[in-house]
Amino acid sequence: MADLCALYLWFMGLAILGWMGWEYVKGKHDLLSFRNLYLLGFVLNQCHSPADTLWYDNWWGFKVDDKDGVALECAFLTTVYMIIFVISYGWGIGAKGLASKVKVPSFDPTPGQLLTFAGVLMGIAFALRAAMYVLPFILGVLSYRTAVGLCAISCGFVGWAVGRRMWNPAFMVYGLGIIAVNLGIASLGFSRRPLVAVFAALVWGFYFSYWRYQRPAGVIAKIVAVSIVPILIVASFSSIRESGRADRSVGNIVKRMVEQGDIVHGLRMLSSGDACGPTELWVMENIPGQFEPRHLFTLRFFFMLNIPRAIWPDKPVTLGNLVTTYIRMDGVDRKSHSFGAGIVGYGAGEGGLYAVIIYAFCSAVFLRFFDQILKANVLNPFLVIPLAADMGQLLGMARGDVALFAHTLVTAVLLGAVITLLVAWAIAQRGIPRPPKVKGKWRHPELSAQPAQRRFVTVWVPAEWAARQQQQR
Repeated sequence: MADLCALYLWFMGLAILGWMGWEYVKGKHDLLSFRNLYLLGFVLNQCHSPADTLWYDNWWGFKVDDKDGVALECAFLTTVYMIIFVISYGWGIGAKGLASKVKVPSFDPTPGQLLTFAGVLMGIAFALRAAMYVLPFILGVLSYRTAVGLCAISCGFVGWAVGRRMWNPAFMVYGLGIIAVNLGIASLGFSRRPLVAVFAALVWGFYFSYWRYQRPAGVIAKIVAVSIVPILIVASFSSIRESGRADRSVGNIVKRMVEQGDIVHGLRMLSSGDACGPTELWVMENIPGQFEPRHLFTLRFFFMLNIPRAIWPDKPVTLGNLVTTYIRMDGVDRKSHSFGAGIVGYGAGEGGLYAVIIYAFCSAVFLRFFDQILKANVLNPFLVIPLAADMGQLLGMARGDVALFAHTLVTAVLLGAVITLLVAWAIAQRGIPRPPKVKGKWRHPELSAQPAQRRFVTVWVPAEWAARQQQQR
């Protein structure tokens, strides 16, 4: 039975990926969006990771007595989660109305101005990254999160600018320099998510600047080609990262990646979801039962995170932090080490079926809100790019700790957008954002286009642009 459930979970993952691809090809949904990036992490951590555990018995030190029973529970709850998620995202209850209230000024920057803007944000990120060492703890954490977000936004502007001037050598050299410095600023730490954030924002900028307006096959090929090197770098980093008081200087990290990095091992760690599968299955068997569930704690903890432990020393910790204590795990710091149990595992351990349904609804509305803002402002780089301030959190959110990742994402996007818009207000020129000049037929049915005759080719103008032009008349 466990093997059948593993096959079912793998099939579900493929079905989710196929559904996203079908919607993209048919023009019903952008290839890159908050929903799709979250579901990519969901497929990896909630479909593949438990399936890999059940099929190959890769339990990472965890142990369950009723393998078939937890496999069935996992398959059932994961199915329920996806059904509720898809329905709730489609409805968008509350998200669409709230997103419509987000209004920002329109700017019309040139690619050269955007590269200059990227350099300014990189400088601010460097200052905030240095300030974290002298600021009080809470402000230091906030400074660090903002710095990582600005590093990502800076690289996103590089992607937007270079995407429309791809074959300009000066643009490419300057852009590569900004990317390298931002990677250095963001990589000082234990987590790989800042690295993912920087690379993801770069691809995000390329996509919404130019790739979005091309044929699906070419777009997918470009994203795969650009993503290969970042994936290998993150895999190498994953194979050498360690907790504790290790030397986290950029020089030491690069040296260890070159000398000790094992890309194959790192890829295996990434594909396994860092023990998400076995942790989730263990939680399903032991909570409730051996341990008392804390009902909807993840949802409540999202708001508890605003209260520092300096004020609330006994503030509870998440389920991921408690797991090491529950199973008396040796070889790790039980006070700081955390195992992500996955969004479905958190629901199973914090109330069971009803909690899984609530978490599916909340995550769907949460993601729909951001996607609705994105869709309404898709030509404005000063809002599109800040939304990509911390995609590393979004890709890992389905694994956990869910509340921490969601809170960090919101913080990075909010602060990054505020700083970006303030700088844009000071130095950028106002105007209606212009779409790229793309040869050939506009392919998105939902964004129907009107042709604008040029000298030699027909340029298809996006509906967003046509609508804004109409409003100006």
